[in-house]
Amino acid sequence: MCYCQRITHTQYLLMNSLLMFSVLVALLSGMALGQTQNDDEVTVSIGNAKPFGDTAVEVKFVEVLEDSRCPEGVDCFWAGNARIRIEVNRNHKTSMCFELDTNGPTPFVNFDGFRITFKALDPYPKADKPVDRSAYRATLVISKSK
Repeated sequence: MCYCQRITHTQYLLMNSLLMFSVLVALLSGMALGQTQNDDEVTVSIGNAKPFGDTAVEVKFVEVLEDSRCPEGVDCFWAGNARIRIEVNRNHKTSMCFELDTNGPTPFVNFDGFRITFKALDPYPKADKPVDRSAYRATLVISKSK
C-alpha cells in the first residue's frame, strides 16, 4: 500500500521555485559571462602577436577594418560595430586570416580545434576625439571548440 500526501498550492509553488533556483545556480556556476575555466583571454595591441597560454596558438592583431561604435556621450540609434582582422597560427605552421565583429555577423571563428571570440576593442570612441589607430587593443578569448 502506498501513501500519498496531497500538497497545497503554496507548497507546489515553493518546490517549483526551489527547483528553478537550483537549475539557475547550476547553470551560472558552470559559466561566468560565457567563459569556462578552460578559456584563455588575451589583449593584443595592433600590429602585435601574442600566444594563448599553453595552446600553441598565436594571434596577431593585424588591423581595424571598421569602428562604427556609438561614441561615448552621443545618443545613437544603433550601437555600431567594430571589425578587426587577425592572423592566427598554431605551432608557427598553419596560418590564416579572419575578420571578427563585436556586433556583427562574425563574433567568433573556429581554428584548428579552438574557438576565438572577439570580446572587446579599446579604446572606446569619444564624440570629441578621434581614436589614434596605433592605440587600439583587441581582447580575445580562446577556448576548445565544442
